Amino acid sequence: DPIQQLVVRGMLIYHKLARVEQPTLNELTTWYIKQYGRVPPPNFDKWYEYAKEKNIVDYRAFEQIYNDLKPFWGLSPNTIRASIQHLQQSPDFELVEIRDGKAVWPGGHEISFIHRANILRQAVDTYGGNVPDLDILLNTLDEPKVLCPLRDIAMYKKLEEETRFVHPSPKNEFTTTVKPATDPLYGPMIPFKWIEHHRRPAYDLLHGSCPADSLIAFPGTTEEIRKMSEELYLTEKGKFIFNTSASLDSCTIGPVARYNHGFFAAAISNKVLPDLVPVFTESKLNVHNDILSAPHMHFIDDSEFLFDPATEQSFESKSDIAVWRGYTSEGDARPDTWKYLQRHKLVDLFNASKVEENGMNKYHFMCDKEERRNHGVEDEPGMCVVDPTSYLEEYGDMAFVGQFGCEGEEMCDLERQHYAFVDRLPFNEILQHKYLFDVDGVTFSGRFMAFLNSNSLPFKSSVFNVWYQNRLVPWAHYIPIDVTMDEAFAAYVYFNGFKEHAPSRVALAAKLGKVGQEWTRRVLRKEDMQVYNYLLLLEYGRVLDDNRDQIGY
Repeated sequence: DPIQQLVVRGMLIYHKLARVEQPTLNELTTWYIKQYGRVPPPNFDKWYEYAKEKNIVDYRAFEQIYNDLKPFWGLSPNTIRASIQHLQQSPDFELVEIRDGKAVWPGGHEISFIHRANILRQAVDTYGGNVPDLDILLNTLDEPKVLCPLRDIAMYKKLEEETRFVHPSPKNEFTTTVKPATDPLYGPMIPFKWIEHHRRPAYDLLHGSCPADSLIAFPGTTEEIRKMSEELYLTEKGKFIFNTSASLDSCTIGPVARYNHGFFAAAISNKVLPDLVPVFTESKLNVHNDILSAPHMHFIDDSEFLFDPATEQSFESKSDIAVWRGYTSEGDARPDTWKYLQRHKLVDLFNASKVEENGMNKYHFMCDKEERRNHGVEDEPGMCVVDPTSYLEEYGDMAFVGQFGCEGEEMCDLERQHYAFVDRLPFNEILQHKYLFDVDGVTFSGRFMAFLNSNSLPFKSSVFNVWYQNRLVPWAHYIPIDVTMDEAFAAYVYFNGFKEHAPSRVALAAKLGKVGQEWTRRVLRKEDMQVYNYLLLLEYGRVLDDNRDQIGY
């Protein structure tokens, strides 16, 4: 039973995470120096007290920040600041200035009309003035903006490692974080080096950002590459994800995702810079070089993204039906691309009228020896297949509520002919289901946090990285689903059962839902996001400082 093995492994990892002890400031500083080969940034002591006040669980769970900022140590602070000055004129970014501990709109005005900028301002207000003066470029769109060649990133990371230095008596203050800078690369007459690839496969742009020996560079057929990628991250039986890092690696899944995900197949907006510049973004592929920050929708009181504790109910009292509602907002839906979009595939998969069109190989499920005598799948030990039409009529409830991204009236008509569009379900009604499916939209899904908070069991398929990526444990807090969703039906059936063909495991599903909820309420609170963004600003400020090797705590 591969799922049982994955759940056991996931729970062991989770319990190890949950047992972490709170370090003293001296202990944390010592660990930091050993881990990163530098002293912590200035005001690290202020951040530590802030984090302690916010009652965070793990003071070391900020690896994403260091991964994002590491290449910038390979550039001079002057060059980085010059790039910010150059790019702040672009309509693709919102510039936020932090001066004297306050975030303001350029010119000194209060920020109150741009969601992302306003959320940052509100967070900065809680930091007690203990942040450096900064100029921050916020991405105005959901799609990531920075995609550098791998050779450049490798060089920058090598420089970072070669220049590590533990200063014996660092200065605990910032000095030149917003000092005007000039650089020949970013002169006033130098045009922006945008690569615009709208409504075309984002996949086309990824090759230069991947290793030469990765699957994206392999010359074989998609079927051959699929088999090779399966060995890297899917179990032999059932094809369930055992290596989430590989399942999120665009260089591994890219050739398959090209035909199974809207962003890879036909991203609606895809405009990137090939130069390393500091852009704050809310999600990205693992090959992008944007700097991740906590998403704004998790701070605002939007009923589409929030779980209301007043509506909470026991897992057992929730509906067994597999539910999903959403728009066709994943990619550019054209006659040559719409069948590649993951949202469309999900709605089709759980639609009883589409079983024949989907093919029975999408409906394999794990079964016992007795069941295999009558319904076993040849060449797939331990798997069965039964016509799921009547089952999906009872348990499948996935549908689109509207269109977004279809190109031209002919294509929009084609979608309307293929799908029965339905009314929206109030979000709190969706959360009254045991099993919640979550897939990407234009980029990552903002609903996932509410799903985790609801004590339901989330099934998540995504290709995007977010700030909390390493804080959640697959198979303990949620069920990871491959970009192809070939195993999605089998994963659902494992917990919900399949009439007389497969038993349900509702108690296990309830346990995982509860574990995910409890952990989310410990490590993914608004306070945790504020703590994350605070440390991010300190680390970012140091990278911008001409004296970055002499300052720190």
